Amino acid sequence: MPLSRGKYPATNPDFLWGGGATMGGSTNAPKQTLPRYAALGEATLTDGQMYCVGIALQEGDQVNTVVAITGGTAAASTTNQWMALYDATGGPTDFPLMAQSVDMGSGFNTANMYAGAAFNTPVQITRSGIYYIAMLAAAGTMPTVVGAPMLNATLSGIYGYNYCLAFTAGESLTDTAPDTMPAGTAVANVPFALAI
Repeated sequence: MPLSRGKYPATNPDFLWGGGATMGGSTNAPKQTLPRYAALGEATLTDGQMYCVGIALQEGDQVNTVVAITGGTAAASTTNQWMALYDATGGPTDFPLMAQSVDMGSGFNTANMYAGAAFNTPVQITRSGIYYIAMLAAAGTMPTVVGAPMLNATLSGIYGYNYCLAFTAGESLTDTAPDTMPAGTAVANVPFALAI
């Protein structure tokens, strides 16, 4: 009788927790930046600056929507809110923009809630690697998003810019994501986000 499983699970548990069991084995089960149980803190977005978090995506994935979860502080007096996806698979700098959502309207304006941003055209992932979800709010009161607090920003960026867990980039941004990711600064709070 052939060995079919041995002592290994038939399915990766992370895939099951990510919704794979209900998606018919699809590779398009939601991908997440970090395990949900690690999201024990909050990060505050900075007015007009992208807050970027790395996410591993596989060749064949399709990204229609990116989602963050607001923390205890909601945005107020907002003028712009959007998310974008950048490709970091090609090198240590100059990550190209793959897609930007339309303005989210009031996406970050409710505390402790999903803030989803759909792309006009689904993004097809053609190369496995690290990508970055960028989130931006321009507002009078800046929102928080849930995530994992690290001991310091150095730990987040220890392997260099293209493998930084989370960083901020750009300044005075409004309604348009830069075509190329500006130079960033590593941060200690790594947001929980989904690519669906």
